[in-house]
Amino acid sequence: MKALETHLNIDTSAIIFKFLINGDDYTPFTIDDIKLLSKEITEWNECAQWAAKEGRSEILEYISILGKSVNWIMCANNAAFHGHTNLVNYIRFDILYGYLEMGDYYELFCSAVEGGHLDTVISLDIEPDEDRKPPWENDMCYAAEHKQLEIVKYFGAKVIDLGIMYADREEYMKSAKKGGDPRIIRYVETMFDWKH
Repeated sequence: MKALETHLNIDTSAIIFKFLINGDDYTPFTIDDIKLLSKEITEWNECAQWAAKEGRSEILEYISILGKSVNWIMCANNAAFHGHTNLVNYIRFDILYGYLEMGDYYELFCSAVEGGHLDTVISLDIEPDEDRKPPWENDMCYAAEHKQLEIVKYFGAKVIDLGIMYADREEYMKSAKKGGDPRIIRYVETMFDWKH
């Protein structure tokens, strides 16, 4: 709003911002604008989703403090897809702690993979337990289908550490070919000496 005030009087700029405040693009707004116009905002969820996509932690924190009705899981998914690891962790641990179900967590993980943000994927990677085979093969295949080479290599290294006796070349190639990235196909073809 400060930028408009240099060209317009404060009343005119306030009217313009009130008109814009309930859309889905809050790019021109600072946290001070959001606070100033908070009584005018009716679409808090849209504001929060935008902030999550843009990595605007100060706006998400403010909305959280206000206790507005927001789809926080969707916010976390948007933040994960756009690689805002700090926001993903803020939402997970400060807002949804104890409320995030496994299905929501997996959706969040998938958003990070689809967005191709390895740091976010690593922060969401589940440690394997002793009773089950780790999900790394499935994670690698999912990344291959979404053409995310660095994430394929991250999980591929974990699969290689498990050993060839657990590997399923046919399934890996099927996912790599479905994704269609020749670099990933080449990686899967050479990750093991498949002849042995």
